[in-house]
Amino acid sequence: MSHQNFIVPSDSAFLEALGEEPTSPDAADSSRTITLESGADDRVVFSFDVPGTSVRIQWLRKSKTVLDLFREGATLVRLESDRGNQLITVSFHTDSLAGDLSIQIWPEVAITDRLLMR
Repeated sequence: MSHQNFIVPSDSAFLEALGEEPTSPDAADSSRTITLESGADDRVVFSFDVPGTSVRIQWLRKSKTVLDLFREGATLVRLESDRGNQLITVSFHTDSLAGDLSIQIWPEVAITDRLLMR
């Protein structure tokens, strides 16, 4: 698999767009995590590891797992927040696959995944 850089917004960009900043579990860990609440008893835990080019999305409803997705080959995270919508979009590129994973947080959680062969 060819190596691509994984570009993520700054902590302040997360704060501005989503109202929360990512944190690290400990100083030796390269992963970052942000937990976001939606308006419908849903919680999304979005974790990313820049050196590992990976993301994990956990969607919880009243502490029960709705979705737990882990994927490698991430290249870009985009944040959007306008007209009451909050959205995280992650782009992926590998030698054989490319696509986007979109996570809407507000006003309700919705996840769209498009991963196609190249």
